[in-house]
Amino acid sequence: MKTTEESEIERNILSSELLNETSLLIISQGDNEEYPSVSLRYEKYGEVREKVFAQLTPDVRVEHNDQMIAIFHKKGKGLKRFKLVSVYDMTIHEFVGTSNMHLHYEATKYQGAKVKKLGAQKK
Repeated sequence: MKTTEESEIERNILSSELLNETSLLIISQGDNEEYPSVSLRYEKYGEVREKVFAQLTPDVRVEHNDQMIAIFHKKGKGLKRFKLVSVYDMTIHEFVGTSNMHLHYEATKYQGAKVKKLGAQKK
């Protein structure tokens, strides 16, 4: 995998995980940022691309496996619960449409690949 150009903001990589042969999930944090960001670097059509998904605030949770990345936000009146906001398909490297989002999440979650959760660290 080729390296990408450096951005204007200096970022410290807190962790990285290879999801498949061409995709690297990265958790990084800038010097002046309170919460770390979740991004994906992947190779498509011979070039390296990067997508930033979310900042890991206490109200955000990210689940991932080798087939999908799901982003949850804590929403609701009174008792707040994590609700599915978006699903990213790792095979086509695109977000799934909102009409198929829950079906896609359930299908990829239960195909046997273990789902890992990323969330803000408790203080």
